[in-house]
Amino acid sequence: MARLKVDWRIAIVAFFGFHLLPMFVTGVLQAIHINVRLTLGTVTRGIGGTADLTALLLSQPWWEFVAPFGVGYVSARFSRFGPLVTALLVEAAAFALRAVQLPADPRWLLPAWAAYDLLGVIVGWYVGRRPVPRVA
Repeated sequence: MARLKVDWRIAIVAFFGFHLLPMFVTGVLQAIHINVRLTLGTVTRGIGGTADLTALLLSQPWWEFVAPFGVGYVSARFSRFGPLVTALLVEAAAFALRAVQLPADPRWLLPAWAAYDLLGVIVGWYVGRRPVPRVA
């Protein structure tokens, strides 16, 4: 049985760069937005409405479009062995992290999000792979 190889160095860099760092930045920006609104006195009871919309607009395009494609591309470009396996492992870990954080309502969307993430990883891997020299 063939053993699947994973380039752990690239997996850690891709996971941190495309998932953990943006999650941290989104949280900081949302906290700044909420604190500014509290300081100005525009929020009296609870946080919602504009703050939730801001977090959604800042984070959703990244998680749905950029992160899966970027993980596949970086893995294809820089991984020494097993670039597709490395990219799929990173995206599976990131998907599990996002699925745990979801409220119970949209969990029925998880299979569609998984398929979309898989497609993004494969497209990013395909675009980033090194061209194979043709023999004439």
